[in-house]
Amino acid sequence: MKNTLNKVWKAIDTVNERTGVIISLLFFPGWFLVLYSVVVRYFFNAPSNWAGDLAKFLFAIYFMMGGAYCLMNNSHIRVDVIYNLFSYKIRRLIELVVVIPLLFAFAFPLVWQGSAFAWKALKYMELSPPPTNLPVFPVKFAIPIAGGLFLLQALADLYRFCFVKNAKEETR
Repeated sequence: MKNTLNKVWKAIDTVNERTGVIISLLFFPGWFLVLYSVVVRYFFNAPSNWAGDLAKFLFAIYFMMGGAYCLMNNSHIRVDVIYNLFSYKIRRLIELVVVIPLLFAFAFPLVWQGSAFAWKALKYMELSPPPTNLPVFPVKFAIPIAGGLFLLQALADLYRFCFVKNAKEETR
């Protein structure tokens, strides 16, 4: 049973690692679109609404989908100055008392409500405001996917941190 769980947690890590690497590539077209928008607006006096809107969409997906990757690599914001003052056992307790409620307060609504928003956007072919009228459903589908990946990664990390001996020495 323990070996099976370790394989599941490792698979979650692999999915989030690969997703994070792939999603990180959205930074470059987003950056190029912002650059293009600025150049055509200020140098050629020809504003481009579509480039700005598309850059916003790409960066929205980039930031949402990056959450699980950040959690997996422990690069999220935490008050380490205070957190590191506690013993490992107290940190385990803090993780159990704080992380589990946060999972249900943050990640679960992203999956649950985000799914409803995404399907509604697809069903009605929701568009961004004129003049660009870009389809919104790809961005809205990123919400429940990001919430699901975050939830799975948080559960994997919580399990390892709280129930695996020498978890802090464990490498992924």
